[in-house]
Amino acid sequence: MVLDKQGNLLHNETIYPHPPHNEVRQAIPKVMNLVDAYKVEAIAIGNGTAGRETEYLLSGFRSIKISLPSW
Repeated sequence: MVLDKQGNLLHNETIYPHPPHNEVRQAIPKVMNLVDAYKVEAIAIGNGTAGRETEYLLSGFRSIKISLPSW
């Protein structure tokens, strides 16, 4: 999901990089395209299922602030 600075929805996308789908090769380009298209400055990751795995997956996006819950 991509929000503008006022919290309005700009784009909604679902990725499935974790089991049982394991679609990492499809997820990375989707995220990269959204980051480029919308000039994403920050990504928030929830503390639900696969939160830590998602943090690891997105850790390669060094130019973006990753916001995490306190584990």
